[in-house]
Amino acid sequence: MKPSQPVEFYLAANGAQIYRIAVEAFSDFYAWVYLVLSDGVITLLDTGSSYPCSIRDLLHGFDIIREQFGVPVSPADIDTILITHGHIDHYGGLTPCCPMPPQARIAVHELDLRVLTNHNERVVMISKRLDHFLCQAGVSTASRPKLMQMYLMYKAFFRSVAVHDVITQDATLPGGLQVYHVPGHCSGMLVTRVGDVLLAADQVLPRITPHQAPESIASYTGLGHYFESLRKVKAIPNIRLALGGHEVPMPDLYARVAEIEQSHQYRLSRTLDICAAADAAGLTISDISRELFNGLSGYNVLLGLEEAGAHVEYLYQRGLLAVANLDELEKTENPAIYYKRA
Repeated sequence: MKPSQPVEFYLAANGAQIYRIAVEAFSDFYAWVYLVLSDGVITLLDTGSSYPCSIRDLLHGFDIIREQFGVPVSPADIDTILITHGHIDHYGGLTPCCPMPPQARIAVHELDLRVLTNHNERVVMISKRLDHFLCQAGVSTASRPKLMQMYLMYKAFFRSVAVHDVITQDATLPGGLQVYHVPGHCSGMLVTRVGDVLLAADQVLPRITPHQAPESIASYTGLGHYFESLRKVKAIPNIRLALGGHEVPMPDLYARVAEIEQSHQYRLSRTLDICAAADAAGLTISDISRELFNGLSGYNVLLGLEEAGAHVEYLYQRGLLAVANLDELEKTENPAIYYKRA
């Protein structure tokens, strides 16, 4: 849904100015980019995608900040560009942005570093793992190419860039911005504290549970890491307001985290029930996805498969699910895996 305002303003308790700019990252899919002015330092959190509408919206946001808010700032004034995580709707606009602020230092967590610095290699590696996952999930040979094409959409437009600052642990950036590493939704996911405001990226969203994918596709993703990271976010004290990478503000961060945890626990329970109700032959991840998310179409089919895969992986790792076709798995090269209740 398109946000009602192209730019929103928030003032943190420490006096930092936060401007969030709505960008159409993909067709009719919106994300927020954040411009933070704190202690004389100008930081841009994320850049939207390389989709032309996204770049247009980002530049228009700077126009609005100057003309309507009276703040004389432009892309050329940015000191730091912090990429919160390595998903294309958050870093894809970086290449068009790079010529604008020549002095800007690009920062990213080390686990997402190669997404920016060796982009083609990263895409090839993840594509191979994703195709392997789809085979094991029971997706047909006819359907896999279409799903892979959806995954690769827009990624070809990005070109690798140099990164100046590699974040290896929780840290305080120039301007007093505190960043926390919270893997799960993405390997290098960062949330940023600005005074009493948490810029939550896609770690916590107000209306949907952030998408999960299995660790078999990318390290430090997976539901186990995500649960650990949610507990870490809950432990950040005195947050008055949380602002995510999509959707509306969250006035009660802690209640929203609890809701997301409950949602995943329900989905885990449903997955167990679905597998318990199946016959001895078991079910593939594709079968389970259709039961969990009835009626998906387009790109959402891929998201549903990954989400189901993350929950199956979590349960299997903890001994709650078992492989029903172990003999076939032993004798056949990369067959579909069927799961049953352990």
